[in-house]
Amino acid sequence: MDGRDTMESSGDDFTAIASTFHLYNDNKRLTITSKDLSRKRVELIFQLEEESIYLEDDITRETFFPTPHGSFQTLLMRDRGSFRVWGREKFQQAVLNPAPYTGPRSHFTPPASTSTSTFIPPACRPPAQQSSTFQNPGRKNKSFRRKIYLADVEDDGDISAYTSVHVTINEGTGVQAIATTVQEYINSSDAFTMCDSKGVPISDSAETKDLEFWKTPSRKIYAIKNTDISKLTRNSSKKRRLEADTPETVKTTLANIEETLKVELKGVESTISGMIEEKMTELAAVVNQAKVTQVAILQNMQDAVQNLGAEATVTKCLKEAFICKICTNLPSTVVVVAACCGQIVGCGACVQTYLENNDDCLLCKSTMFGNKLVFLRGVSEILLKLSVA
Repeated sequence: MDGRDTMESSGDDFTAIASTFHLYNDNKRLTITSKDLSRKRVELIFQLEEESIYLEDDITRETFFPTPHGSFQTLLMRDRGSFRVWGREKFQQAVLNPAPYTGPRSHFTPPASTSTSTFIPPACRPPAQQSSTFQNPGRKNKSFRRKIYLADVEDDGDISAYTSVHVTINEGTGVQAIATTVQEYINSSDAFTMCDSKGVPISDSAETKDLEFWKTPSRKIYAIKNTDISKLTRNSSKKRRLEADTPETVKTTLANIEETLKVELKGVESTISGMIEEKMTELAAVVNQAKVTQVAILQNMQDAVQNLGAEATVTKCLKEAFICKICTNLPSTVVVVAACCGQIVGCGACVQTYLENNDDCLLCKSTMFGNKLVFLRGVSEILLKLSVA
């Protein structure tokens, strides 16, 4: 639902009040609203048998049949679209079963008569009974249903078709009248010009008023907006200017372009060779410098490794010298030295614990161990660094 207006529904009757449709056949054409569109009204206006009526969309080629209630499902129909009315005419039925005319009097109604003959309306008369004033009985009205493409014109002048319509063309119809019919079919405010497949406008002539011109199947007919015709004109002028160039001029131009390209290619080749040689020289210098730098780095690394090895040896020797012979850890505060043998015993706390149960030296077994001990203080920072290393 697109919200155009209020919708009414009754059974199978669905009607959009604001919708309008263009109905036509070979004899009549009218515009009708969806509220008034019904099978009975179409029957009366177009004089068709009720059970044979249906509508066909000119653009989508969809067909729409009336519902059992006699209405059309207008919600499914294209708003302001053009629909052809199909069905069997009431002509034969009216001739076989003539009925007295009882409608209102008009200029078509014959004067009252006492005759027992029955009056048949002009729309229901057979061809032989119609007046020769309005139609020549020896000439049949000719028409042809032609497919016409609606197209846009691109900026480069190419024609691009985007849809098509089927238009009924009568004998003697002018080209402008056909363009107007196309405009009415699609309900457009833009005027159209009829053109052939090359974009050349078709003008009125004796040939175009003959149906044989429109019946040619190989001829494509385009309807192009008048605002786009100027694009076709500009494109045609460019083509004429290009056609004005002689083959000799084209050959000379191509030869000049070829020579110019050769000279430019030689210059480009020389420039590229010089750039490559310069870059190779720079690259060689960079590689040589990188080699020197790498050798220096490797030498420095070798020296650093040797220094680290020496430092590691000294650190190991110091750790072995200062290590506590009782707890096998580096002393954290005081280092105890045995005066009897002059060797480092270890931590002050560990030596104190050892003396509670022993009197002889744990290194040289002297009995004078407990009486002569030397305490080294102020070496805690050195011992701390050795413990971290």
